[in-house]
Amino acid sequence: CAANLAGAMESAMDTADIRRIVWQTVERQFPNVGIVDVVVRPDTDRDGDEALRITVVLEDRRRDLDQDRLVGFVRHLRARLADVQQEAFPYLTFISESDAKKRKLEAA
Repeated sequence: CAANLAGAMESAMDTADIRRIVWQTVERQFPNVGIVDVVVRPDTDRDGDEALRITVVLEDRRRDLDQDRLVGFVRHLRARLADVQQEAFPYLTFISESDAKKRKLEAA
């Protein structure tokens, strides 16, 4: 039971670290957008490999993400994640705050 608790605590700490890293990386790559939240959910991809489902919730004010930076964003994020020995592939979704609220209402 203690091993399970330790594993759960480690996972929670990893998720918090990942969330912080994603938040900082988005801020660096896209300084003109406001971040409302970052949601990280560990997952497994269809090949059975570890994955991270990451949703970045952005302020509703209209600011387009720089497409040139967006293309290389996963590369920058993976490098930062490797610094904390996180090798799971990040699958990213960027969504507006209003769309995130609608999805939560639909899921309820």
